[in-house]
Amino acid sequence: MATKTILLTSGTSYTLPSDFGAPWTLHAIGAGGGTPGGATQGGAGGGAWASITDANLTLSAGGTLYTSIGAGVSGAAGGDTWASSVNSAPASTSAGVLAKGGSANTVGTGGAGGSASSSVGASKNSGGTGGSASVGQARGGGGGAAGPSGAGGNGGAGFTTSSTGAGGGGGSNGGTAGGAGTSTAGGAGGGGVGKRCTVPAPAVGLEDAAGGDHGEHGGGPAAVFVEDLAAVEAAADVGPGEVADQAHVP
Repeated sequence: MATKTILLTSGTSYTLPSDFGAPWTLHAIGAGGGTPGGATQGGAGGGAWASITDANLTLSAGGTLYTSIGAGVSGAAGGDTWASSVNSAPASTSAGVLAKGGSANTVGTGGAGGSASSSVGASKNSGGTGGSASVGQARGGGGGAAGPSGAGGNGGAGFTTSSTGAGGGGGSNGGTAGGAGTSTAGGAGGGGVGKRCTVPAPAVGLEDAAGGDHGEHGGGPAAVFVEDLAAVEAAADVGPGEVADQAHVP
């Protein structure tokens, strides 16, 4: 049985295809925070991840899924990403899924990752926290985006006595923390964890089966994606924004 993945990175609504059906999983990843630039800046926080399934909400072929894809803004918190059946941000899993965006950094201090506890989902993980900064351009690394395998890795700290080495970005989806900057080089980026149904943040995604980031910005672009385990569709028949795949690997 094949899995079809629908990835949504823009727009405010999506009409579910005619072959859509349960079981399905709906994921959301919030946007990473944005750093304002300048000296002694910490890294921004990565976006949270959240998901629900057909056990939480009823979605049917031909129905409308309303979405809001979080945006990253320089010097500000990343936007929340959500998908719902009610054309507004969901307050519970019976209405949809919501993943919080990461926080912006401040001078010397990294921004917090998007909070799992403030997100809406049956399963949730927090984004990574940005690394700290002490001197000049040795900025902290951005926190990684969360995913189904775990929280985003924290960003590494900038070198503490000169501007030579910025911190590495945290790995996404349960990845490792970024390395600290040194007197000779920037810190290494944290390793992300590969897993089916992992998409760049911010996003909304739906899978129906019948992001480490680098630099001082947190996470990556947000998205929604849907895993549909009920739909069996040849790759040649897949429309724009859809991916035909093998069965979902947990």
